Amino acid sequence: MLPTGTAAADTIAVPGDYSTIQQAIDAAIDGDTIVVAAGVYSERIDFLGKEITVESSSGSLVTAIDGGGIGPVVTMAFDDDSTAAVLRGFTIQNGTNDSWGGGIFIDEGAPLVESNIVQNNTAWDGAGIAAIKSSAVIKDNIVRDNSTFDGQVNEGGGIYVGGVGRVEVLSNTIRDNFAADGGGISVYASDVLISGNSIIDNQATSEAGGILTQRPTTIVNNYIIGNEVLVDLASKRGTAIVWQGGDLINNTIVGNPVSRSSLLYVATSDEEARIANNVVYASTLQDAIECGGLNKPVAPIFEHNNVYAPYTDLYIGLCQDMTGIDGNISLHPGLGGPADIEYNNRPNSPQIDAGTSVGAPATDAEGDPRPVDGNGDGIASWDIGADEAETPSTVVTGRVIDQATGNPVADTCVSAHDTLGYHDARVVTSASGTYGIALEPGTTRILFYDCRSVGVVEEWFEDATDFDGATPVSVVEGETTHVADAAVTLNSHPITIHTESLLGNPLGQICVRMSTGGLNWAGTTDGSGVVAFEAPSATYALSVGIPGATCRTGYEPEQMDITVGGPHQVTVQLGLERSTFSDTADSIFVDSIDWLAGAGVTKGCNPPVNDRFCPDEVVTRGQMAAFLVRAFGLSGSYAPGFIDDDDSVFEADIEKLAAAGVTKGCNPPVNDRFCPGDPVSRGQMAAFLHRAFGSDLTPGAPVTFTDDDTSIFEASIEWLGAVGVTSGCNPPANTRFCPDAPVTRGQMAAFLARAFNG
Repeated sequence: MLPTGTAAADTIAVPGDYSTIQQAIDAAIDGDTIVVAAGVYSERIDFLGKEITVESSSGSLVTAIDGGGIGPVVTMAFDDDSTAAVLRGFTIQNGTNDSWGGGIFIDEGAPLVESNIVQNNTAWDGAGIAAIKSSAVIKDNIVRDNSTFDGQVNEGGGIYVGGVGRVEVLSNTIRDNFAADGGGISVYASDVLISGNSIIDNQATSEAGGILTQRPTTIVNNYIIGNEVLVDLASKRGTAIVWQGGDLINNTIVGNPVSRSSLLYVATSDEEARIANNVVYASTLQDAIECGGLNKPVAPIFEHNNVYAPYTDLYIGLCQDMTGIDGNISLHPGLGGPADIEYNNRPNSPQIDAGTSVGAPATDAEGDPRPVDGNGDGIASWDIGADEAETPSTVVTGRVIDQATGNPVADTCVSAHDTLGYHDARVVTSASGTYGIALEPGTTRILFYDCRSVGVVEEWFEDATDFDGATPVSVVEGETTHVADAAVTLNSHPITIHTESLLGNPLGQICVRMSTGGLNWAGTTDGSGVVAFEAPSATYALSVGIPGATCRTGYEPEQMDITVGGPHQVTVQLGLERSTFSDTADSIFVDSIDWLAGAGVTKGCNPPVNDRFCPDEVVTRGQMAAFLVRAFGLSGSYAPGFIDDDDSVFEADIEKLAAAGVTKGCNPPVNDRFCPGDPVSRGQMAAFLHRAFGSDLTPGAPVTFTDDDTSIFEASIEWLGAVGVTSGCNPPANTRFCPDAPVTRGQMAAFLARAFNG
């Protein structure tokens, strides 16, 4: 068909003016709008860098551009970063690209891609949509059933974002896409906003079924549901998200029932990275949140999240258990709602009014305003999760105070029961002691009890001790009934737990958990080896372990019972019953290495994983300083200092070692250097231990070696043999000590274990 309009027309019709969309684009100039009638257009289109609008007249359900599997369906490449083209209202399908973007490829510019269905496309990265060095807005699209090439290490089954630019991914449905990494979305760019999306049932073979970020990214107000890592190995990570920092706020993240990988994997070196107001609901087999990765990883800031894992761990890796700290909770989230969105906050969900306002969005994922009074207590507060619950029409409210002091009591469980005593709903009091329970009209009885760590003696409304004695409360349709105030009796005592090594030195960063009757108190010891709780009189199972794990991993004793009837202190001395290092089973020093780890002198040789000890590697002088400082609990500072340890990770240990008189330096007589990277010889090791132990070890029969007569360390070597720490270096004769030979990590473990244990 020949064109019947003019190339300069403000609005160009397809097929009215041109038979194909590309012909219309060829003829268009900046500012033109191309309107495409319903139908299937078997072609691939290129915007040619023009600032134009290409849109359908009848919407994406009846208007398709089919790429025929021979290249990308839509190319939007621009020279000007500010170029604002528009693609709206199409089904974009059957495209492919051996680089980025099988469905839609965006290169620079600031286009708007809106209200499209992007489906059945393939590419190397970004099978559905790829935005490179762009400030594109990708909004209100359905991105589904797209896949990166099979068997390749590729990213972004649905959407891939790379390079500089401010890309915004807003209010899309991204589901059933596939990639090796980042089945739904992959981000390899900074300053990206992912907001208001439903990211559902995407799959990856390696990590991040839902979202993979490799730069700090803002992820807010999203439903991230049922995404999966297909390889069923616990070592795989981030079935929902692998996140490298930024802000992760007000998302609802729910696991896939068959996955074993952690639901949310955090790998960031940004100390300002923040995770707030999220629901993280792990499935039966998976841990909820794992922290690790990168060269210098840190745990992010956790505030006001509900992290729930019914059968596994809440926080593992570098993440300490944050339950009960900074507004973080761990309660069944009680999600539900309409058939299309089954993950909203229901009335009385623990997320309601439990969030923080700091950094929280002004609306929820569906555009409803935040905050509202979701529990009917008269105070509008932000909810946790992607949904902000509406104010219930029928509510019983009240306030709980301490009978003795009149102060408000937070974190008290308040439950409502029907006329037969069956449980209807449960909420938790706020920081001001207030609560609100949404109920059906009728009669209820209100019970107050300890659900956290406040030690509330169980009692019914009006101080009744049982259900039959409780005063009924009438619930009227459409009304807020503020009658159920309560003055409760507290039964809470300070409990202090001290953890120390086999050597009596304090052990920090130890997970401690007390449990009784289904209630848990958890925390991590500080640098002094101390953690404190407030808890009621009871007998508790006290568990200890590696932070972020089950609090019953690796240490002996793993668990002990304590009985609390008032202020209570307990000291737990810990040792590893058998280390978890993967490379020590065949070492002749395995028992000494296990003792060393249990004594808190070493954690491993490959932080932050620390699953290896490297027994055959040579010990450096810096490492030796750290070992001795931990073993002896040394402190203090060395006023002169050394000129060569400022860049050493062992600087503080080196200064403490010098302050204790165990070392003077490595370049006598000046001794202004320590040489932290130099290997430690067996002779030097003897001198270190001789100075450190001094007269604490009693020598036995004299021991002489044939090769130490010319060594400056001869006296220390002979002492080391006499106290039984060494037999020699040439068994079975053991006539030589080999003072100049380097000390391996395994040998060092043996020296220390024998010295301390006799």
